[in-house]
Amino acid sequence: MSFEAPRPVNATLHAVDNGVSIEAIEEQRARLDADIASVTARKLSAQHRAAQLDAEAKELLRAELASSRDTLAEIERQHAQSVALVQRNAQAEVDRILADAHRQAGSVMAEVATLGTDVR
Repeated sequence: MSFEAPRPVNATLHAVDNGVSIEAIEEQRARLDADIASVTARKLSAQHRAAQLDAEAKELLRAELASSRDTLAEIERQHAQSVALVQRNAQAEVDRILADAHRQAGSVMAEVATLGTDVR
């Protein structure tokens, strides 16, 4: 049982004056109340679906972010390995150049020493 507020007297009289029965008004009101209930239910359902979709989207984004972090960590690891390899190769080249320079300096010194003893 639902409580119905009393109708204003002039609205009821106006409806009767226009040839519309109170029963017709009550039927229309019942249809409108049913429509409002239906729309309210659809609205709540849509809000629930929107909340579910929002939660699913957030979870997908979290998973994508975690995957991106893993990918970035792997890229950084590979980069660190590449940098270390380049540094090792560069150091080996520096060491080779220095060794060649020392050998050449030793040869020059030996030659100068030989020339110096021959000249005297």
